[in-house]
Amino acid sequence: MNQTDTIHLLSQCQSGIQMAVNAINDVLPAVEDSKLLEELSSCKAEHERLGVQTQELLAQLHQPEKSANPMALGFSWLKTNIKLAITPGDHCVADLITDGCHMGIKSLHKSYNRYTGAGQQAKQIAQDLIRSESQLTQALEPYL
Repeated sequence: MNQTDTIHLLSQCQSGIQMAVNAINDVLPAVEDSKLLEELSSCKAEHERLGVQTQELLAQLHQPEKSANPMALGFSWLKTNIKLAITPGDHCVADLITDGCHMGIKSLHKSYNRYTGAGQQAKQIAQDLIRSESQLTQALEPYL
């Protein structure tokens, strides 16, 4: 295990988790369908669970918590609110979250492939995040 790779992969996971949780929180008030609300809430809970694991591993490595880029968070919030104001509804929510999942999956794959020396627990968290976001993307297809 390469400690530097582990730290980098976990930091990327933590940042992605924060982006995902914030994005879901931003759209939840606009959700109309109870099944969609359940899917988003379930994915959010899974991300929060993985976030706790990520924070614990980073703490064991004496690394401070990494926050998502404030500019990225701000742009995401702005895009979400503008799109929902123009085109409210579950289809817009699904579109926004699907785009976010695709970006998250792409980013996680890049980090996973870049930090090949990361420890098994870090790799497992990245894989679990990819799986969670892939499943959410599939669950959102009927709403697009």
